[in-house]
Amino acid sequence: MGEHKHPAHSRFELTEVVGQVGRGAGFGLLIGIFCLAVGLVRAALFILGGGSLAAVSAEDMRSAGYYIGGFGLAGGVVGGTLPRLRGRLGTYGVFACAGMIVMLAIMASEKGGLATNGRVDWIALMSLGAFLGLAFAYGWNRRR
Repeated sequence: MGEHKHPAHSRFELTEVVGQVGRGAGFGLLIGIFCLAVGLVRAALFILGGGSLAAVSAEDMRSAGYYIGGFGLAGGVVGGTLPRLRGRLGTYGVFACAGMIVMLAIMASEKGGLATNGRVDWIALMSLGAFLGLAFAYGWNRRR
């Protein structure tokens, strides 16, 4: 039998891919932090308007970590995948998957983890994540 040969890849190509994943993850983290900051500003305005909220708990911080981490992971997937795709359909697919990754992280942050979600929750939340990812892809494609 013949020996299977892997295509030759240079270290430069691997370094480039790692850089793209890293930049994508960094951008995703920034998006997650920005979204969380918008929520904090809204909470501050609510409190300044006379409302009251419970103090931030360790569980809230844990959920925020999952939230921001989900955006970072999704950004890394987009950064590593998008440069290798051709056409708008691939862009929509990658961003739909990224939206589902973010939603999966949010679902995992729930007390009890992913097991606490039923079938309808999974379908609805993954669909919502894909829809939001498609909306992001639409904006991404418009700027190109």
